[in-house]
Amino acid sequence: MVVGGLPLLHPGHAIAIAEMALKMQQAISCIRPDTGKPFQLHVGINSGSIVAGVIGTKKFSDDFWGETVNVVSCMESQGFLAKFR
Repeated sequence: MVVGGLPLLHPGHAIAIAEMALKMQQAISCIRPDTGKPFQLHVGINSGSIVAGVIGTKKFSDDFWGETVNVVSCMESQGFLAKFR
């Protein structure tokens, strides 16, 4: 998961995220696993409010919650599958 525009608002956060996703697709096309099967990349992009927090007392982990995150999760799991050969 990637979040754009945090911790400071960035006016071009949506464009930056879309450009990053395109570059990720280009980069993954250069990877050739030994299995012969191409890597698959799912991308979901959404914009909106989120809640961010840190979980843990000994080993810290950050996480994001909210409807914006839920929609992206659905988009990623059910949406378009880009295959690269």
